[in-house]
Amino acid sequence: MDDKVQEILEKAGIKDFDELTEAERESYFHMLEVAESGKITLDEFKKNVKKMRESVEYVLAVDELSPNRDLFLKARLKCYILMEAFFERPERAKEMLEQFGKLARPK
Repeated sequence: MDDKVQEILEKAGIKDFDELTEAERESYFHMLEVAESGKITLDEFKKNVKKMRESVEYVLAVDELSPNRDLFLKARLKCYILMEAFFERPERAKEMLEQFGKLARPK
């Protein structure tokens, strides 16, 4: 594996590519493909984060895990949830402002 990729994975707390779930690997390769094409969009990134979160949730719900693996996956899940919340918050704020604007307008 490319040293730069390994460095990025390690910064994310992933020591080995094999630690990724199948869905995370698929998302990784899809994101790599998109990155190489030079067309990374926020929507693509959001979709991939959602897929990775769902993959971790599935493993936590179904697989028998060692305490270390369980803790590692829960930490990763928390990161994905936080990323999704970050992406959704501006959208939710806009919706709330629009709703408030409709309520505040005199008829």
